[in-house]
Amino acid sequence: MSVIMQISVKSTGTIDRTMVVELAAEQVDKEVSQRLQSLAAELRVDGFRPGKAPWAVVKKRYEASVRQEVLEKLAKETFQQAADTYRLRVTGSPVINFEPMEDGRNPHFVANFQVYPEIKIGRVDTLQIRRPVATVQNADLEKMIAVIRRQHAEWNDVARPAQRGDRVVVDFERRVNGKSVEGGRAKGHSVELGWGGESKEFEAALVGMSAGEEKVVAITFPENHSKKHLRGQTVSFRLKVKRVSEPVLPTVDLNFIKKLGIADGSLEAFRAEVKNNMSRELQHTIQSQLKQQVVDGLAALHDFDIPESLVADEIRRLREEISPNATPSVDGLTKEHMESQAAHRVKVRLIVDAVIRQQGLQPEPARVAARLQDLASTCTDPTALIDYYRSHPPALRAIEEAVLEEQAVEWVLKQASVTDEVCDFDSVMKSHQMI
Repeated sequence: MSVIMQISVKSTGTIDRTMVVELAAEQVDKEVSQRLQSLAAELRVDGFRPGKAPWAVVKKRYEASVRQEVLEKLAKETFQQAADTYRLRVTGSPVINFEPMEDGRNPHFVANFQVYPEIKIGRVDTLQIRRPVATVQNADLEKMIAVIRRQHAEWNDVARPAQRGDRVVVDFERRVNGKSVEGGRAKGHSVELGWGGESKEFEAALVGMSAGEEKVVAITFPENHSKKHLRGQTVSFRLKVKRVSEPVLPTVDLNFIKKLGIADGSLEAFRAEVKNNMSRELQHTIQSQLKQQVVDGLAALHDFDIPESLVADEIRRLREEISPNATPSVDGLTKEHMESQAAHRVKVRLIVDAVIRQQGLQPEPARVAARLQDLASTCTDPTALIDYYRSHPPALRAIEEAVLEEQAVEWVLKQASVTDEVCDFDSVMKSHQMI
């Protein structure tokens, strides 16, 4: 005899469901009795030898707690069975409550839960997509070589005021509306002026300061600032410069080139290697921008309720990305901003999954192999990396999921209106950094 007597499921919203499950009292009693008997054989009760306590004593002391334990176990098991029977795509854990027991009535519980939304893919042919078209030019290559030289520069402290190209080590405290901001203090913060590591406004405040100098400066961030939470904000910075250094750039010679891993040390091989890396990064960036346009377009095209549990999981992931102990604040992501970003991510993922399912997409082996080769090309031991992925199913599955996303994006691009736009290397790379 099944422990389930009756099941009813009703919709209480687009993704909200309520399930009522009635359990067979006879079966529940049987499980409770079996659990009590097993427990009695192990119990140590004062005045009795181990496992020899009278049944009446065992039942009186433990029946209530054992019954609750059995009911909770059966509720989890029967809920899953019922969900499978009704083909419910449940998200998160149900909230289960047992109704008060009444004489002559079978025990029953009510489960409130959410299901994945049913998504019908909209008119993707209405999406307008801009596709950057760019190549690496000689001028771009020279700039990159200058960056590489700078990355390997030696730094000499100077007594003069800081200027563009210098490295400044600074302590600072940030205040918004006169109040200290969580995470708004830093000691020994290093800034390379003119290289885009910080906002233009912050770097401008440091130009002209010397080691040991202090000042307070108010910076009003523009409405189009890359960090949304700072747009239009006036932030007070208390600055104390610890050190100003200027770079001494290395000469691009045989020793320098070999140090970078170019075996023959030739300038031609060095330039070819740098250009190949730049071209690869450029193509990755273009693909990333296309994907961003596609997913943003898909999100705007669809409107549906998003399961709360998925958003909560995504918020936890977002916090881990920022810092394991991160908490939303005025200085970082606000609580509302974090929730909005998490909901957007979940929404996009659900739509892309719907495209994959409805189009019957499967990861193409050749694409998976190509992605593995691309990953391996940046490693010192490419074969070992590929072998690792091939022998670890969860790792390989992550690659396959990424490939499926690529295929879904390509399917959308084939339906959408795509316009090629000729760009230069810098504009493509900088626009990607602003996303």
